[in-house]
Amino acid sequence: MNHRLYEDWLFAYTDPSDDTLTPQQAAELRAHLQTCQDCQKLAEAWREVEVQFHRSLEMEPEAGFTQRWQMRQQAELRRLHRRQNLVVLVFAAGGAALLLGSLLVLVGPWLRTPSLLVWGGLYQLITLFSYANSVGEAVGSVLRTTGSLVPLLGWIFFIGLICEMAVLWIVSYRMLTNPRRFVQ
Repeated sequence: MNHRLYEDWLFAYTDPSDDTLTPQQAAELRAHLQTCQDCQKLAEAWREVEVQFHRSLEMEPEAGFTQRWQMRQQAELRRLHRRQNLVVLVFAAGGAALLLGSLLVLVGPWLRTPSLLVWGGLYQLITLFSYANSVGEAVGSVLRTTGSLVPLLGWIFFIGLICEMAVLWIVSYRMLTNPRRFVQ
């Protein structure tokens, strides 16, 4: 005979005033307990376990348990942050070494002839200034055009919105990067 259903009911039906079982299920369980010796032994053992649970005193934690736990948590957080910082440092150093190595491979032929390096650097400097001049003219024309289209109140609102977004970003960044503190 399969006693699994009755065993489940027995463990759920610990208190007669409890309504975990329907009246029909409780009556069926009582009827089964009158005929089945194994389930009667299990029910008595379960009642004894419950009595022992109710008799036993609730143990208090040792003195200083919460402080030791908090200190252990803080030490674990510090260890985790150190490990994360080390991983980031290793990846950044590896990336920098890879970029520096690539740059040396690219610049290697130029280092053999310093005049090529000087002329290349001069060309890059002139190109940079011409790009900066072009961007400055484009941004200046856009600002002159939008300056006349957008009223002063709109500019004030836009600058205030940008400032609020910057503050929100800074606060969010600090909350994400600072470790959490435990409150006693």
